[in-house]
Amino acid sequence: MFEKLTSKFFGLDDEGWMRHANPWSGWMRVPCLVLLVAAFWSRVWLGWYSAIPIAAILLWTYFSPRIFPKPKSTQNWASKAVLGSNAPSNHVHLQRRQRDGKAAFAKFSH
Repeated sequence: MFEKLTSKFFGLDDEGWMRHANPWSGWMRVPCLVLLVAAFWSRVWLGWYSAIPIAAILLWTYFSPRIFPKPKSTQNWASKAVLGSNAPSNHVHLQRRQRDGKAAFAKFSH
């Protein structure tokens, strides 16, 4: 359920996941959590100005899967990790398609 909501929020269809599987996209998102925590932590010194790095990191997290092209190959660690994170939602989708396909086949086989 959570995977479906995040995919819907980020607008990642199959094309979006392939673009996100670009190693540059994956590696550029690795420091986001640390930077986000540092930005929240810096609110003590920066006050409301800490909203600037927070907004920048959140925008980068949202737009990162969209700005990189599809990878030439997915035979690398970063691409496999990104595509593997999509596997649970793909598994449910494939099960549903398989079930629907069996039902359609049963309907026409009689």
